[in-house]
Amino acid sequence: MASQATTVEDLERALRRPINCLADDNKTTRRRSLTSIQRETVDRKPPLQQAVVDQALQTLLLKPLLQCLTDRVEKIRELALTLLQELLAAATDTCCVEAMVYVVPALVSRLGLQDIVEPTEELRKQLLDLLLALIGRAGKDAGPYLDDMVAILIRTVVDPFPEAKLASCNCIVAVANAIPHVFRIQSKSLVKPLLATMTHQHAKVRAAALRAAGAVVCRGDNTAIDDVAPAINQRTMDHSSSVRKAVYQVSGDWLVNLPDRFSYWHKILPAILTGLSDEIPDLQRLALELFETAGATFEREQEHELKEKSDFDVVAVDGKTSELQFGCRVLVGQNLSKILPGICGDLESWTAPNRIQASKLLRVLLQYAGTASTMHLGRLLTTFYKAVRDEETGVAENSVQCVVTLATFVQPSSWVDLVLPLFASGAQPSVRARCARQSSLYPKGIRGRRVAQVLCPVLSPPPLKSIGFHVLFCFVL
Repeated sequence: MASQATTVEDLERALRRPINCLADDNKTTRRRSLTSIQRETVDRKPPLQQAVVDQALQTLLLKPLLQCLTDRVEKIRELALTLLQELLAAATDTCCVEAMVYVVPALVSRLGLQDIVEPTEELRKQLLDLLLALIGRAGKDAGPYLDDMVAILIRTVVDPFPEAKLASCNCIVAVANAIPHVFRIQSKSLVKPLLATMTHQHAKVRAAALRAAGAVVCRGDNTAIDDVAPAINQRTMDHSSSVRKAVYQVSGDWLVNLPDRFSYWHKILPAILTGLSDEIPDLQRLALELFETAGATFEREQEHELKEKSDFDVVAVDGKTSELQFGCRVLVGQNLSKILPGICGDLESWTAPNRIQASKLLRVLLQYAGTASTMHLGRLLTTFYKAVRDEETGVAENSVQCVVTLATFVQPSSWVDLVLPLFASGAQPSVRARCARQSSLYPKGIRGRRVAQVLCPVLSPPPLKSIGFHVLFCFVL
């Protein structure tokens, strides 16, 4: 029979009985009919011409196969779905777009209702694979089906089956990339289910949810960043390297491609800056590459505004210029006032991992902020008085390095009036001890002669003299 079906008419004669038998009450008959259809179409040797597949699918097979997706027998639903996927894969893009008129509503009836109708986990995942394939084939022509697709994905992204979650996240990314011009209308409705999926126990699901959320913000309604950015920043502490890699990739994409990103730098920068101190060197390099790409893009976009600043780019107390990328340093310096309060707050968190992470991030932040940190010296010193004595060794050591970094960029005349009053006799001993500990860290970043020139005139009052010269000795060392 297979050798005779060379035209659409021949194929119709060969498939007439199997198609009619798909409505038979006997499940064995229905199953054999599907097998016969498969043999006459996708398994045919040599393969059917694409034009024949298109016409057969549109006029003969599409509706009967979609009807089989509601069959009460799981095996029949599976055979029909597999056959439909293979036929669409062999058809033209035009045929796939036309088929969406019938396929998408069928998917909604199985996956997009208040209660998901399809009971089999593997088939739910397979249905989502079919949707993903159709989005890829349709491209921008998938726009008219946005509402139906979002109705499906809102429910399937929180499916109990991990593979269905993963497939749903891939579909969200595909929809966002295919139809960004209309995706914005419905994108924000996907944020809440994606945030729930970001905490899933499987790392690959968390990573997929991060990428999907990144696409929702970047290609959809970018005001969703207010909800998504805090969740993504939390994932910088994820134990899985694949999840942290997704965080850095999403942040890097936002820094370059997010519309209105100039309003959201302070929400994006903490995640990518955290990557610069990641425990895995490859991820450090990835984060640095993405950040420097963003900095270079920022420089090009702001060329005229930054030209004068770059001509006088002296950032350290000793007059040296920084080797860090100029655009990156400007970005951090301009947003330091918005980022710093959150980090200082995290340094007072009751959980040690949060404090350690904050201390690492603060050191990187200060390296890029340079002299811009002078404006926030009071807040920083207040934070360091406590942080350098933190009971967690990692926090204390990182805080020490933060002070050394800060001293590289801040003139002694800027901080001496803030530090010395704490040595007064009225200050609490614990405060004076913290101040002395912090002050003794500066010699690595400042030349002793410059410190002596600033300190000597203010160390003469008797109440400060003995302590003052002790501190001066620490500085000069």
